Amino acid sequence: TGQILVDGINIKDISKSSWYNQIGMVTQKAFLYHDTIRNNITLGREGISDERIWIALEQSHSDQFVRQMKDGLDTVIGDRGEQVSGGEQQRLTIARALLQDPSILIFDEPTSALDAESEEIVSQAIGAAFKDRTVIVIAHRISTIKQMDRILVLKNGRIMESGRHEELISNKGIYADYVALQSLS
Repeated sequence: TGQILVDGINIKDISKSSWYNQIGMVTQKAFLYHDTIRNNITLGREGISDERIWIALEQSHSDQFVRQMKDGLDTVIGDRGEQVSGGEQQRLTIARALLQDPSILIFDEPTSALDAESEEIVSQAIGAAFKDRTVIVIAHRISTIKQMDRILVLKNGRIMESGRHEELISNKGIYADYVALQSLS
């Protein structure tokens, strides 16, 4: 029941193509093609300047490792991006999403398969994505979500708790229990 509004407009009144153009997505598993970094980020769209690509790479904290590659943007990264690390793969998919410049950006478990060092860099890239857009991060790792403006705790498809990290800790509910469990491991 009810309705979903985006900028005050019911999503039923928004065309599918317009809606899809407003949403960017970064999934748990980075999906990259056996192609160049440039083509993996632009998805083959023509007319995107190198300047815009480099801005997206900087925002995703990918620019340094791409600049170190022999062919830079024209480096072929292998099947599924096998020539770069998991963290670098994830940052390239973040650059791809940022280049699209969506008003809503969804991250689905973006750090779940990363080591602690890569997770920190990807988390910084997620933080850079917050500027001028709505960002939804779906995650089980507290370290990935604790800096969010609002955290929703779901159980069996229902919102059980809502608030900032500090508030949810002080409430001593489901979230606080989950934080305690993660700090034990």
